Amino acid sequence: LTLGLLLGSSAYSIIVLRAASIDAEMPPPHLAVNLAVLAFVLSMLMVIAYVHAVATSIQAHNVAASVARELHGTIERLCAPGDTPWTDRTDDPLARGTSPLLARADGFVQAIDLQRLRDEAVRRDAVLCLTRRPGDFVARGEALAQVSPVARADDAFEDILNRSVVLGPHRTAIQDLLFGVHQLEGAIAL
Repeated sequence: LTLGLLLGSSAYSIIVLRAASIDAEMPPPHLAVNLAVLAFVLSMLMVIAYVHAVATSIQAHNVAASVARELHGTIERLCAPGDTPWTDRTDDPLARGTSPLLARADGFVQAIDLQRLRDEAVRRDAVLCLTRRPGDFVARGEALAQVSPVARADDAFEDILNRSVVLGPHRTAIQDLLFGVHQLEGAIAL
């Protein structure tokens, strides 16, 4: 809006100047000149307000407050009251041997569809142990999870795992609580 007003008033002023200089015998167009001056003053006020808003928003305390709000929202979303663990097993099901399920792409783990993975593990009567969490970087061919018993690990399970884990070029605060904490630390360090 600010840039558009500035460019529009500049273009209008150039057009008025050109029209006034074509015929020197005619009196100057007072209304058009006054409107051009008013548009210029309004544009400068908008630029000043915009610069002030940007300068205020990038101050350390405002950045820290914004990051803290985002972190708080992520914590509330991921740690809902009444959440219970999925299992109360006391034995170590992975002690029987595991087989890795591998990543098929590179990137930071941005989100994991835990419910889908849980349902698939229950359907297969398998134990799935994720070896990566949101915020970790995974290279193609590295293990995303371990499956026990070994016989349950197949290409179909690996395909479901790779569709359930969102990888991207950078970390996000979707499920990565530590990302928000690191952002908050960085904002405070400013």
